[in-house]
Amino acid sequence: MVKIFAVKTITGNPYDAMDTTFVSIFSRLDHKRAEYLTDAPESFKGVGAIRVMRLRYKNTIARLIEKILLMRKERPDWLFGYGSIVDLPFIIFKPRGTKYIINYHSILIRRSTK
Repeated sequence: MVKIFAVKTITGNPYDAMDTTFVSIFSRLDHKRAEYLTDAPESFKGVGAIRVMRLRYKNTIARLIEKILLMRKERPDWLFGYGSIVDLPFIIFKPRGTKYIINYHSILIRRSTK
């Protein structure tokens, strides 16, 4: 089974393209083949391969530490980041052997016109 840990919280906002894409994909996958670990609002239901992490803390720093500790405990195969400075602690503390993928949709890349 492939275990994926998402740095980004699923917001449930239909205008968030990556949330919609990931929910669409992982809700259709069998939970015996893949596991997509993410935190989400209470109203969100985990379906298919999506496993919703319920984090206790609301404080930003405490929540970040709790999420990093959970990642270390779960030892995912893949870490999905979204190209933000918030990814840095996850990259630094990711378990050995965990691969990291950046979702580049949120990073503006400029190309030279020369």
